[in-house]
Amino acid sequence: MALEFLLEHLGLDVSTLWVTVFAGDPELCILPDEAAIEEWVRVGMPRERIVPLGVEDNLWEMGGGVGPCGPCSEIFVDRGPAFGCGSPTCRPGCSCDRYLEIWNLVFMEFERLTNGALVSLPRRNVDTGMGLERVASVLQGAESSFSIDLFLSASERLTALQGEESRRWNDGRDGLFSITCERFCWQVSQVLSLDAMGAAL
Repeated sequence: MALEFLLEHLGLDVSTLWVTVFAGDPELCILPDEAAIEEWVRVGMPRERIVPLGVEDNLWEMGGGVGPCGPCSEIFVDRGPAFGCGSPTCRPGCSCDRYLEIWNLVFMEFERLTNGALVSLPRRNVDTGMGLERVASVLQGAESSFSIDLFLSASERLTALQGEESRRWNDGRDGLFSITCERFCWQVSQVLSLDAMGAAL
């Protein structure tokens, strides 16, 4: 369903997509997720663009290290060589910006106990999530999530207040400028939500 939504409803090109799957871990006694690989191939993902990754990348766990967890499969968009590191072996899992994760499918199979052990969950499920701002950046051809139209008016106003030089110094995915834009948009959404509730009352 995730791939269908991206291709048929959002119009992304399958040739720009890559996926990752869990490579397995002998210490945790978890086998490679061959079922996920075969399912991706079945729905049309080329096998050469399915990348097995380890615990750090493709075993999802809750913060705090206890609770439900499981192997995950992530969908990435290849943003092109201009965002990459130049390595001929670059692919999802690389630390450069070429591959942007936009969707995560977590196969909740285990529970992590306080002693670190993994036990099987009595009921398994799939937890899925898509990054709205990330998808918007892909659809709009934006350089980053902070360059999409959602943040445009806030960005322009902050630039007017701080000056262009300040923006250049602060800009970037982790910069103060981007954080301020995000916080501003969140605050506005809260005010609008409260106004809507008040109007409904």
